[in-house]
Amino acid sequence: MQSNAKINSPAPDFTLASTQGDEISLANYRGERHVVLWFSRGFQCQFCRGHMERITEKYEEMVANEIEVIQVAPNLLESARVFFAQTPPQYPFVC
Repeated sequence: MQSNAKINSPAPDFTLASTQGDEISLANYRGERHVVLWFSRGFQCQFCRGHMERITEKYEEMVANEIEVIQVAPNLLESARVFFAQTPPQYPFVC
């Protein structure tokens, strides 16, 4: 698959299912918020889990500054939903 992404251009749109149940589309944020797309190794990676904790600590501050974080992970959606059943991330986690 070829990407149409170019420096200083809007990122290509995507729509993915989130662990929170909604589909997340990058187009929904255009003109509304800045978006940080974080491509992680997933919820089983201890290194990534540390970053998730730090993002959670600063998430309200980021939202107040019109920034949304979307974590994109290679996990299976249902596995991620089971993992996060008790404590879902505050920000969209898409698989």
